[in-house]
Amino acid sequence: MRTLARIPALVFIVLWRDSKLTKGKAKNPEYVATTSRTSLANRIGCSESGVTKAVKLLKSLGLLRVIRNGRPGLIAQYQVRYVKPEEG
Repeated sequence: MRTLARIPALVFIVLWRDSKLTKGKAKNPEYVATTSRTSLANRIGCSESGVTKAVKLLKSLGLLRVIRNGRPGLIAQYQVRYVKPEEG
């Protein structure tokens, strides 16, 4: 997280804040955020393409998993990976 640029860090924080516990395995619960990229862009103060690039980056770093991909203006679901402080 320390090395992330502003927009990817804000996207992660907003999705982390919006995530809710869903049914999953007892040892491995899933936290899922449901929102559109338009909503994320408005809340962060950037463009939708900036959010799209940030989601791709977070996905490649393993901090985020896209469960349902939304088209522009439509709702998508994201699973946020919670990082323990000692993991970085």
